[in-house]
Amino acid sequence: MKLSLITAAIAVLVVVPANAEVYLWPKPQSVTWGNGQLEIPVSVLNELPKTFKIHGPNISELQSAITRYTKLIWHEKWTPVQEPLEKSPKADDGKPKKPLHSLTVTVADPHAKLALGVDESYSLNILANGNAGSIQAKTVWGALRALETFSQLVQGHVDKKGLFVARAPVTIEDAPVYSHRGLMLDTSRNYYPVEDILRTIDAMAYNKLN
Repeated sequence: MKLSLITAAIAVLVVVPANAEVYLWPKPQSVTWGNGQLEIPVSVLNELPKTFKIHGPNISELQSAITRYTKLIWHEKWTPVQEPLEKSPKADDGKPKKPLHSLTVTVADPHAKLALGVDESYSLNILANGNAGSIQAKTVWGALRALETFSQLVQGHVDKKGLFVARAPVTIEDAPVYSHRGLMLDTSRNYYPVEDILRTIDAMAYNKLN
């Protein structure tokens, strides 16, 4: 029975079309996809060069997140598991590619504190002609959710030579449905090593909990 379930699950994953809108989690409230592809330039040494930058206001939480997500995007080189490998693009497929050189973050209220009911909405736009993408958020907390979404948009080539954003142009409008989104760890009756707690906090960020 277990083998049958595994086989069925694999079959479902394989038949999902390559352009299925299943890459973002949690699902944004509004997403508009295109059919283009933007390349994030890399150096000869297959490293993320200074030609791609995420720009934003000098807010400590935002700048820390920009550094964190830049490293995460590059080191993860995520490839969708449901996409058959032979259909995934390669970096050297010979097709002309438009580059995505930067992502600019704008925060309307840089002084908003993290509290119940704080505005975490954002919009993320990546144009088909590349060059620059943009994030507009009311608060830095919305900008953090947008950076997580952007990290999920970026995929790695199957030959591990570079990164790209599929299905450009992309327009996303999003805001959380629930103001409070969290987990509770019962540390009074269970011992959790510090590294486990830190890993849980990372997982919460990936799922846009607050």
